[in-house]
Order: sequence, then structure tokens, then C-alpha cells
Amino acid sequence: MFNALITLVLLCGINAPEKKGTLIVEINGIQVTEGTIQLGIYNNAEGFPLKKKVYLGKVITANSKSVRIELPNLPHGEYAIAAYHDKNGNGKLDKNIFGVPTELYGFSNNARGIVSAPNFSDAKFTINSSANKISFELK
Repeated sequence: MFNALITLVLLCGINAPEKKGTLIVEINGIQVTEGTIQLGIYNNAEGFPLKKKVYLGKVITANSKSVRIELPNLPHGEYAIAAYHDKNGNGKLDKNIFGVPTELYGFSNNARGIVSAPNFSDAKFTINSSANKISFELK
């Protein structure tokens, strides 16, 4: 009887549904209402913030000085966001001859690196409830 009870408890734990939440992302600091905001959500430090390593990518029309996007059904856990304003619509963050971005960009927590992108740990936040919100600014 005791073994059957332990087995039942273990099986219930295995079949527990994965907890998920909705993330609302608000991006401020958009200077002109043209082009798109390219948004990348990362769920681990490996490859952050490389486009080819993105967990979830979204493209939002830059039709106001602030944009808001709702992302439902994200599993609970740690994430970081990288975004940039693709004013000319070429699908990449434009840079000058020295490699300095010429389009606005930003990261969750308003994290900034010194000579490159910030670390995942500086930009990370946690989704741990059914409703979560984060906002940051493009600079």
C-alpha cells in the first residue's frame, strides 16, 4: 500500500503541467515613427544577443514613440531581451565604419555594455507568474 502511494505521488509530479505566463514588453525612446522594432528574447546566456541564438523573435511596426507587445505562453524562467530600431527596414542593426551602431538599440533592464552588448546576467529578468511586465528604452 505504501509503495502504491509513493508511486502515485511520483506520477502526479511527472505529469504536472509546465507553468507559463504572459509577458508584456514596453519599449520606449523611439525617435521616429518609421521602420520596425526588431525584438529578440533569449532564454539562456549562450549566444546572447546573437540573432541566430534567439529563443523568440518578433518584429513590431514603429508607429509611435513607444511600442507594446504581449507575448503569451512563455514558460516560467529567466530571459533577456535585445531590441533595435530598424529604421531603414534592412533587417540588421546598422553600424558606422568603426562598428558603432547608428540605429537605436536597447536591452531589458536598460542594461548597457561598455564596448559591446551587456552580459545576459545584466539584462535577465524572471517570468514567474501568469502576468509579467518589463519596459526599457532604446538609446
